[in-house]
Amino acid sequence: MKQQQCKPTCVFDRCEAVRIRSRESSDARKKFDSFCVRFANTNVSKDSKAGDDCPIFFLLHGAGCTSMTWCLTAKHLKQLGHVVAFDARCHGQTRVYGEKNMSLEELTADAFNVLVEVVGSVAGELPSEKKKRQIFLVGHSMGGAVATALAAYVADKEKEAKISFRIVGCAMLDMVGDTALRAMRSTERFLKFRPTQFPSKEAAVDWSCKCGYVKNRSSARLSVPSCLIKSTSSESFTWRTDLLETKKFWPGWFKKLSVKFLSLRVSKLLVISETCKLDTAMTIAQMQGKYMLKVIRAGHMIHENAPEATAETILAFARRVLKVSRLVS
Repeated sequence: MKQQQCKPTCVFDRCEAVRIRSRESSDARKKFDSFCVRFANTNVSKDSKAGDDCPIFFLLHGAGCTSMTWCLTAKHLKQLGHVVAFDARCHGQTRVYGEKNMSLEELTADAFNVLVEVVGSVAGELPSEKKKRQIFLVGHSMGGAVATALAAYVADKEKEAKISFRIVGCAMLDMVGDTALRAMRSTERFLKFRPTQFPSKEAAVDWSCKCGYVKNRSSARLSVPSCLIKSTSSESFTWRTDLLETKKFWPGWFKKLSVKFLSLRVSKLLVISETCKLDTAMTIAQMQGKYMLKVIRAGHMIHENAPEATAETILAFARRVLKVSRLVS
């Protein structure tokens, strides 16, 4: 894995270009994709009882964002476990052959391959070969759909192959399937009217804060610049990802998402910014206690606008899951 240096202001300890054999390339000389993966090592001492067996939080960003969207949340998650986040295809510094294919199937396969590649390098081998590294999946928006699909994908893979980790929890941030499908038209309208170019990265940060996309300037300064690239036709900056081009994939991301999420045989957490975002299936399931629900009124970018509250919710969820897991084992 090729290592790169992270910015000093970034909470992540290191950033690596993880090379994985491409599923798209027809050219034998160009057969590896490069995924930008960021790592934050846990604060838990290796000498402590929990140090050996601490979990990994695998963070999946939303459409148009990058792994830098998790900076301030990861700072708090390090209290309990290692943190791994990566740039999805067609986002950030990741370079993938056929990257325009943003189908849920491709996004899920990418996430699985990255997870398999990095688990050992993050936390090392467990003392007992019989034990598996425990993974908490956390996905925001599009990443929530990928997290749900990945949890189901890993469950199927475990039946046919030996995997060194197991998914013990899945958290979705501000993502409810039916609600997202109903919001597609307003999302498209927002994307059509947002600026396509900025004279500087700081101007993009200013726009983000003024329009309320990311309200927390401290977070916006870290995340927004990573979503931009230098324009080929001028000295200005433009978006790395053309979200309108991904429109055809939106139904595939969100259709029957609530049903898929509720059918997972792992502990589940949903964090939303408004209670009105719950659809019928999620409302009924919440009353039946089938998942943990938390409302943080901080806008769609919950983890950026309220990183401490978001992290505290995820940590409380993770601690409860790990406590039950230890009692059972």
